[in-house]
Amino acid sequence: SDVIALKRMAALLMDRNDWKRVREIAQRLVKIPGGEIAGWTLSGIDFHVSKHAEEAIAAFEHVLEIDPDLEEMPLPRSLFWNHVALELMAVGRTDDARRHLERELASHDDAGLRELLGVAHEKLGNPEEAERCWKAALAIDPNNTEAYIDLGRLALAHRRFDEAIPWLERAAELSPEAVDPVYN
Repeated sequence: SDVIALKRMAALLMDRNDWKRVREIAQRLVKIPGGEIAGWTLSGIDFHVSKHAEEAIAAFEHVLEIDPDLEEMPLPRSLFWNHVALELMAVGRTDDARRHLERELASHDDAGLRELLGVAHEKLGNPEEAERCWKAALAIDPNNTEAYIDLGRLALAHRRFDEAIPWLERAAELSPEAVDPVYN
């Protein structure tokens, strides 16, 4: 069908970073019965990649209106919620991001989303809850570099230097090419 062919073409174009053509395909898909969810999802991804947060949020919220349980949404659930939460936080809607993440994590636990929930809590001024989230992320995935960095930053912010060093050293071991563990 046209929908399947367009979705496959969009996937190839995304691999090539040809976002102009991805955008064109997304616009076509939203007009085809059965292609709306994929089209709005592609639009959200395109706006996310091009740093247009408000437009990305609108597209992702449209996906949620027509597919509230994300049964037909083509992305992995964790990637969808990651994009939604990042965009919401980018426009100052951190509490909305927190609510979405908590709802998703209640039924689908994920280390990356748990780490992002910690970031939301930190932005909302809840460092203890942020720390709990980051430690929970490490319980799920002991190789989650971002959670180690977050815990190291938090310890540094609270002047707990002896505690920060092992967190940041572990992050550096996991991602030796990253600068965050070294400069945080």
